[in-house]
Amino acid sequence: MLLRLLFGICLCSQFATLPGQSSAQSTAEAKGARVPILAGWIANKPVAEAGGPISLNNFRGAYERGGIVPAGGAEIEITSVPNPSNLTGYIRTELKGAGPGPFEEAVENGKPGIRVTYTETLASDIRLVTVAFYLPRGSILYKFYLTYRVGNKSEQDLRLLFSTVIAGAQLR
Repeated sequence: MLLRLLFGICLCSQFATLPGQSSAQSTAEAKGARVPILAGWIANKPVAEAGGPISLNNFRGAYERGGIVPAGGAEIEITSVPNPSNLTGYIRTELKGAGPGPFEEAVENGKPGIRVTYTETLASDIRLVTVAFYLPRGSILYKFYLTYRVGNKSEQDLRLLFSTVIAGAQLR
């Protein structure tokens, strides 16, 4: 969702395909981060090449009208910004209006950060869950987002995959 808000575009037909490669051999890189592309997921390389975030999804870029994650689908976005002096204040400002849940201190594979989960209602039948993980490292704040629809039957698996992406991230 963040990707479409930042760029107002969807380059859905230009995704990285990985014939003959396993997910362990494939990575996506942008904004000072390199992450593994998991089996069944694809990366939107043109967005990263245009200076945008890493954008991964498990539905081959087939967004619903309006750039909405389809039922059963999920997307992961990774970006970075200069590390703010007040991280919790920054997060509160960024998520203002989203009604975020509690800020949870969390560690993903030795990487300490803050995890926040919130739900957005886009229409009476369309609600999205976003799990955000903010990872400060030196002068950079890395931001990881997982977005999927409320009621996704794979929610626990998606959260585990999200943790795997964070754990496998190589950060500058």
